Amino acid sequence: MRCRGSYRRWLVSGMLVLSTAWLVPAGAVRGRADAPLQVAYAEADITPPLGGSMPGYFADRKATGILDPLKAKVLYLCKGEERVALVACDLLGMGAPVVKRIRDRVADLARERKVAGPREVWVHCSHTHTGGMVPRSDGFTSDAEQIYPGFYQGTVDQQWVSDLVERTAQAVLQAAAEAADERRVTLHEGREATVAHIRRYLMKDGKVRTNPGRNNPDVVRANGEIDPRVHTVRFEKSRVLAVFYGLHPDCVGGTQYSADYPGHLTASLRESLGADWRVIYLNTCCGNINHIDLQNPAQKSGPEESRRIGRTLAAAVRESLAKGEPVAVDHLSARTTRVTCRLRRPTPEEFDEAKERLRTNRNPMDFNGLFAPAALVLGVTSDREHVAEVGALRLGSFGLATVPGEYFVELGREIEAASPFKPTRTLGLTNGSMGYIPTRQAYQEGGYEAGYRSARYEPENGHRWAAAAVKLLSRMK
Repeated sequence: MRCRGSYRRWLVSGMLVLSTAWLVPAGAVRGRADAPLQVAYAEADITPPLGGSMPGYFADRKATGILDPLKAKVLYLCKGEERVALVACDLLGMGAPVVKRIRDRVADLARERKVAGPREVWVHCSHTHTGGMVPRSDGFTSDAEQIYPGFYQGTVDQQWVSDLVERTAQAVLQAAAEAADERRVTLHEGREATVAHIRRYLMKDGKVRTNPGRNNPDVVRANGEIDPRVHTVRFEKSRVLAVFYGLHPDCVGGTQYSADYPGHLTASLRESLGADWRVIYLNTCCGNINHIDLQNPAQKSGPEESRRIGRTLAAAVRESLAKGEPVAVDHLSARTTRVTCRLRRPTPEEFDEAKERLRTNRNPMDFNGLFAPAALVLGVTSDREHVAEVGALRLGSFGLATVPGEYFVELGREIEAASPFKPTRTLGLTNGSMGYIPTRQAYQEGGYEAGYRSARYEPENGHRWAAAAVKLLSRMK
């Protein structure tokens, strides 16, 4: 049985359209080894109207222009009854309720058209800081705005969000309808160590600070190491490249919509390889990684720096394409699990300090220290637990884990070290957007990522997610 079924041929001949699921014999195995892998790509333009809020900074920004369009890109994989749609959106993040709206719309469209849609729809966000604002349904807490009015900045264009849901779902169904046999899949590993930098630094006073400023004499060393690997999965017949790398897309700035460096990566690869190639960029662990080189005072910022970074990564991908290894796609598996996440509490001293800072307006939004509104909310919120969706995917010998937050690179290494599949990459901000997820050590060290504004969950949370992902991957072996 072909994954897309034969409903397209039936449509042409005017015959009744049947769901391919109806044709599956009882006891058929999802992703079985003897079924061919089928692949397709589709995309939708999700650029919001001008004047909309752009999330990512501490104040509301209204969009004044478009540098390049924002996209929702779909990589559709099918083998037997395992049908998975990986969606990559040029957005800062997307709450789980909006992900559910996309999934529900995909299911509705599949029923309306009487076709077999994907069993799994996973929505990943690139984390561009020049995208549109979606609802904060994965927000800090459900009562944050009641506790501290003005906690959230910006407004949501609900009509655009509805359009985003519809266009993304339509692209998923388009990819499902166009899936075709793919006999040649290769994995390529490149290296790019010049565009990504650890953004947390150990200072002479023993503290860890985030982005402490270029040529700061108090910096001792970077507090961690990036993952320089650039992995590319190449689907030859389908003309699709899936590129995996970890770097905060916050290069452009300003008030014009842009996909940031992933857009330039895509454009550069298509310029050199041919316009028939499609590229989907999947951002791996980058919670403690950005593009700022503290040792380079001449480093530029803005659209030109974004373009340089995208083209540099594209060059690393092109170089790696010459030395790939075939992937024997004997299995395709995708599973998710739910993990309960407990919110942290400030100490009584921190809570009192937060109230005093807000009362006196004494540095209440301290970037590397006590962010008073967040400490206040966490001290009195009625929320105490949230639920995260953690996922795992196996494509032959290649493993993929997904988590709904800005994951630290060390946690990605923790997953890969215990995974039975080599390599295994971890995608952040997938199927939810739950803030920064540092290591337990980072909570002790401090810095912006571990502060109350950024990391609202207990220090063990990221490690629990890692254990859940490894458990899923291990079951797929």
